[in-house]
Amino acid sequence: MATDWTPPISDAAVEKATGKTWPQWQADLDSWADGLDHKTLARTLREERGLSGWWSQMVSGTWEMMTGRRDPHQRAG
Repeated sequence: MATDWTPPISDAAVEKATGKTWPQWQADLDSWADGLDHKTLARTLREERGLSGWWSQMVSGTWEMMTGRRDPHQRAG
């Protein structure tokens, strides 16, 4: 995770809602999500990982920012 950027939601809040902290999500997504576009990634998190629509968007977008695939406040398009 970039040292000068902080996820928009705390580790405690994301863990309470999803069962994983941001570092855990990053390790998980790093293992299988590389190369997926945002829409596919969010859909996979919703359909296969059981996240709500809102959390699938938050986790996918935050992971994209963690890994430099997206700038903060950048839209998926």
